[in-house]
Amino acid sequence: MDFLILAIIILAVVAIFQLLKIYELSRELRPDEAPVITEADSRMNARLGIVFIIGFFTFILWCIYKWGDKLLPEPASKHGVEIDQLWDVTMVIIGIPFIICNVLLFFFLNKYRYKKTNKADFFAHSNKLEAIWTVVPAIVLSALIIYGLRVWNDVTDHTSISANENPVNIELYARQFDWTARYAGADKKLGDANFQMINGSNALGLITPEAITDRLAEITKDSVALRAKLDEQVRLEGIIFPKKSKPVDPHAHGAASHDAGAEHHTPAPNPEAHAKEGEHGGGHHEDPYAWAGNSKPVRAIVDELERLSRMKRSIETFAKKRFTSSGDDLLVKGEFHLPVNKAVLFQFRAQDVIHSAYMPHFRVQMNAVPGMKTNFAFTPTITTAQMREKTKNPTFDYYLLCNKICGNAHYNMKMVIVVEDQASYDNWIKEQKTFATQMAALLAPPAADSTITQTLVPATDTTMAKAPTAKPAK
Repeated sequence: MDFLILAIIILAVVAIFQLLKIYELSRELRPDEAPVITEADSRMNARLGIVFIIGFFTFILWCIYKWGDKLLPEPASKHGVEIDQLWDVTMVIIGIPFIICNVLLFFFLNKYRYKKTNKADFFAHSNKLEAIWTVVPAIVLSALIIYGLRVWNDVTDHTSISANENPVNIELYARQFDWTARYAGADKKLGDANFQMINGSNALGLITPEAITDRLAEITKDSVALRAKLDEQVRLEGIIFPKKSKPVDPHAHGAASHDAGAEHHTPAPNPEAHAKEGEHGGGHHEDPYAWAGNSKPVRAIVDELERLSRMKRSIETFAKKRFTSSGDDLLVKGEFHLPVNKAVLFQFRAQDVIHSAYMPHFRVQMNAVPGMKTNFAFTPTITTAQMREKTKNPTFDYYLLCNKICGNAHYNMKMVIVVEDQASYDNWIKEQKTFATQMAALLAPPAADSTITQTLVPATDTTMAKAPTAKPAK
């Protein structure tokens, strides 16, 4: 019913607009009928203006009465109180001139409405007036901006949180259309990460010795498959390499991909060798793969081989350097927990596009940008249970939302936040699995056939029926 009423209103507005357009066009066809403004027209417009301004301010007061305390939810963090005070001061400062200007506007509309006996005064310029309405707003706005900057600096000053407070370190990792929370492990530090480490078993690109080994093995496997594909594509297209081309060791390809009858076929040059020579200045300026001609499939394979080669060398480089392992970090999805009245240091990263971490009850919004880290810190002050009592809503939950339109499922990119006492938080943390444990489970070999068979047997035996199942990470 509400939608039907809204549709009728919209159609009515469109119809009125079209009728006015038709009237304006028809008047252009009658140039002799110039519009004449009468005193009655001016008086009617002035009175309608009074009706409008009274109705307008009545509507605003009704909105404040109805939803004034619901424009923003109750702040549930320490800095949230400062943010709300800044909001209130801003609304008062801009609200007063808004009311004065509109009242004067419609007052003058009545006082100086058109009359035959009235004569307009010519008033060209006044330096005094210009100075007043330039300097006064500038002073007011400058004070408001300085006040806002002071609040913002206080809110974002992470150095004010000392290590003695033992803050909670959390990273919120965004990707379409999903959030992952990563907690610092036993060392109280978030481990290092690199986008080149991202694969099926390491969605966040976290760095551990095991993750590096797995990623390098995956790159090697992909490279071998691509080399074999390159040889096959070259054979199919009948491409002949110049004699100066550097051949690839046939054993590096795995199984040979050449036909027995192709005695004069030369193996494809090694893209990794060419890429490495180019980096050290040993390569030629001309295209080392000119032999591929206009073959798009061959060029695509060669480009991918070069990309994998660069990635492999980059991973090997930072693997030799000192890094903070992420093996003890805790990864959670679906919901994450915070201890009440304890500082929380947030780090934000994104994998694909710009997202925005938005936690309205805590007055937090920070962009998560691919290729960089952003930070924010706050101290929650109201637990979830307390907020449920305050709102008289037993199903109330805090939420982490994405406040940047990041794609089709942007509306559903959210995560529950649970604020609780320290003891409950500690118990929840103990139940979470480390990244090393989760990765080991993903890389573990598949279960034996006997185990699979057992799961297919109907649970008639009481022992099997009551067998405990693994509790998934929250």
